[in-house]
Amino acid sequence: MNDEIKDMLRAILVRLDEQGAQLKGINERLDRMDGRMAQIEQRLERVEQSQERAELVLEKLALRSIEHESLIDALRRAK
Repeated sequence: MNDEIKDMLRAILVRLDEQGAQLKGINERLDRMDGRMAQIEQRLERVEQSQERAELVLEKLALRSIEHESLIDALRRAK
């Protein structure tokens, strides 16, 4: 094989190694991002559950408030 072809093949191999290293770095970053996304999804789910509980509590409090107002009105009328 001629030296010029060998040099070209070596240059190609070096570039392939560099690209392989870049791909490895990209894959590692993607893996970290996947982990972060999973954490964010879990947090979001907990926030949604907390919000649902808070909405139920507010609904109950609103009903109690209406009941109390009705009782107060009835007591005022009874005087």
